[in-house]
Amino acid sequence: MNGIINYLWEFSLILIICWGFYKLVLEKLTFFELNRSFLIGTLLLALITPFLSFKFFTGPDIIREITLPTVFIGEAVDSSPGIWSSFNWTEALLAIYLVGFSVSFIHFLIGLVKSFLLLKLAKRIKTERVTFAIHDQFQPASFFHYILLPEFKPNDSEQRQIILHESIHVEKKHSVDLLLVQIAKVVLWFNPVVYLFEQSLREVHEFQADQGVTQSYSSFDYSRLLVRLVSGQRSIQCIHHFSQFQTKKRIIMMNKKKSDQNQKGRFLMVIPLVAILIFAFACEQELSDSSPVVTEEISDIQPNSEETIILENSTPEEVIIEQISPDAEVFDVVEQPPLPSGGMEGWIEYLTSNLEYPEQARKMGIEGMVMLSFIVNEDGSISNTEVLRGIGAGCDAEALRVINQAPNWQPGLQRGKNVKVRMRLPINFKLGSGEKGLSSLGLFEHKFAGFELSPNGLKPAQASVKPMVSQGAC
Repeated sequence: MNGIINYLWEFSLILIICWGFYKLVLEKLTFFELNRSFLIGTLLLALITPFLSFKFFTGPDIIREITLPTVFIGEAVDSSPGIWSSFNWTEALLAIYLVGFSVSFIHFLIGLVKSFLLLKLAKRIKTERVTFAIHDQFQPASFFHYILLPEFKPNDSEQRQIILHESIHVEKKHSVDLLLVQIAKVVLWFNPVVYLFEQSLREVHEFQADQGVTQSYSSFDYSRLLVRLVSGQRSIQCIHHFSQFQTKKRIIMMNKKKSDQNQKGRFLMVIPLVAILIFAFACEQELSDSSPVVTEEISDIQPNSEETIILENSTPEEVIIEQISPDAEVFDVVEQPPLPSGGMEGWIEYLTSNLEYPEQARKMGIEGMVMLSFIVNEDGSISNTEVLRGIGAGCDAEALRVINQAPNWQPGLQRGKNVKVRMRLPINFKLGSGEKGLSSLGLFEHKFAGFELSPNGLKPAQASVKPMVSQGAC
């Protein structure tokens, strides 16, 4: 479900950026074939890029800690959820989208069926390049390799101009472009930019066809023909109606001075644009993680020395320094991670059964996340329990108490040997809706002139420790 939402979001954003670039940089140029290539190319880019995934490595070779599933304490005190608290907005939005998608898809199919039914009613005249479809209810138009005409008068000067115009649409396969846009409209039916994108593409198609006609006929006579044949008929999806689309703008573009060849340099700006879009939407940082990471320098440890391990990418409140003796190598990622007694289900059951919401925190309305770190030793026992981030009011002490009393784990294995492994555990203390206090407003997250506000009053803020990174091997 989240994948669908992410795809639609990225597709929409790429399309908006590309269409905005076209309007600002390229629209007024008379390089119509290049403009068409840009529009179709960026539409394909928007369709495909969200599916792409390129991984790259950044920073030193660091090791991520193992983080256990979050444990929620105190939710049982909540009253029965109301209609809005139990309402799933994601599913509702997806349902609305699917309804719109279905309606758009049906409309698209009806348009195609109408187009083919029109052709069945017509008399057909096949030539080497195109097929003429003649019916007295037709307006001059083109549809793939068909040219639709109300009557066939090849000796008439005006109809020859119309046929030349529509034959350029056929030759350049403009109907294929419009078919691709219709697919995009079905997928992004909710995004108004996709309709503006279609309008810009249809403009370029007409400019190309008009440019081909004015190379053989007078632009003045051709403009008069356009004005005389202006029709209010709406376009049917993949069909190009001869005089239907923005006649005034077409006449202005026909008589506009051709763009200087030096202005083609603007299209070079497309290269960095595409590179930025691919980097932003298709590249993933291999080691990016919002969780703190640690590195250990094992090879340089000397007998009777101490090795310092420092958490990186953490706020000052989360940074701790731990002294570990040389003969007590601690791993953060191992071939076989430690396993609690009874598995993860047993671990969650142990925590929820033994953790109690502190009365002090309940009275003060304190809730939030307590982040713990502990080591599972070679014999499965738990030691070195630390609070990486706490909320006070007895919650930190309660979390430490339960972890320190926890039954032994199955130790982690590295190269077939039991080793010490560092684990991280988030415990979320959550009050019922009627018990929330000042902490729910984020009051206790503020700092004042070197002090931070806690449930117990002001206390000196923890000193910042500059993160250190040292490379090593497990």
